[in-house]
Amino acid sequence: MSDTVVHVVRHGEVDNPKRILYGRLPGYRLSELGVQMAKAAAESLAGRDVTYLVASPLERAVQTAGPFAERFGLPVVTDERLLESTNVFEGKRFGVGDGALRYPANWWVLRNPVTPSWGESYRLIADRMYAALADARAAAEGHEAVCVSHQLPIWTLRRFCERRRLWHDPRRRQCALASVTSFHFDGGYLAVLLCAVLLSGCSTGTDAVHSGGGGNRYVAGDGRTIVYALADRKPAPAVQGSTVDGGTFDLASVRGHVVVINFWASWCAPCRVEAADLEAVHVSTKGSGVTFVGVDSRDERDAAKAFLAGRVTYPSLFDPAGRIALRFHDVPPTTLPATLIVDKTGRIAAVIRASVTQDALARLVGQIATEP
Repeated sequence: MSDTVVHVVRHGEVDNPKRILYGRLPGYRLSELGVQMAKAAAESLAGRDVTYLVASPLERAVQTAGPFAERFGLPVVTDERLLESTNVFEGKRFGVGDGALRYPANWWVLRNPVTPSWGESYRLIADRMYAALADARAAAEGHEAVCVSHQLPIWTLRRFCERRRLWHDPRRRQCALASVTSFHFDGGYLAVLLCAVLLSGCSTGTDAVHSGGGGNRYVAGDGRTIVYALADRKPAPAVQGSTVDGGTFDLASVRGHVVVINFWASWCAPCRVEAADLEAVHVSTKGSGVTFVGVDSRDERDAAKAFLAGRVTYPSLFDPAGRIALRFHDVPPTTLPATLIVDKTGRIAAVIRASVTQDALARLVGQIATEP
């Protein structure tokens, strides 16, 4: 039998202004940002041999599957085994202040975190999700499949495949919106599990499978550096906003400069490693028409400030929702760290989906800076 890969995708952000636990309730669709997340997730698998597409029947999952269907020319099959888990708090706000936990009568529901007592058992979730995974593998035998599901089912499936205990702290799930968890099968046997995400928090485990990343919540890039020919370059989108230190930055204000845009986060271990190389190239080129700017994604401001202190002197935009990366439709920086280089005319000249090194970055920046 041939190798097969099944990519399990979490749906994008949902329009939920009342902030309730919507669970399996109908009518909850993707927000505008969620639609862009779904498109970026599909773009991250461009060029892959995807031959089968299946989704949870809930609207947000089917909607997330849409860009995959368009890209690969596939119908969206629905499978109830990919559904969100059941939860007794469905339809309610969950919290102490104005949520369900303000009522002592609800506290008893939380008595058993192992089963758990408030919803569908983790074991049932794992069993149905693994059965759906196995059927997707069979349907795409020798090729690749995409399954669109929800956070808790995906996280439970991953823990099951990693042979870890199924019960866990819900606050520590590492399965971000629009993340892609890929299960690699050697014949009928699960061989490798890798997790990628669109500039969000997600990591692989180390118990029973190969780890695709090098640190907590780090997502390994594909290692590629792509330099676009002049005729193939696309205009960079608007990149503007407030910086980590309270200032502002606008890409349009430095038109005529070569601009290096580095996407990073304080929790990304390789981002720490490459920071000194980025700063060195910044210092050596800042007087020659080259501008550096960072984009801090999916992070907290205090953690970002601590990361920058003593490391880099160029500004970094503060983008906790990861919206800036989603503007780069043509060359999405789908991993952390990632670096884009914009030429003097405002077009994207190169994308680096790996940690940079001083010598390689300096050569590439110098090459683009000498262009007419």
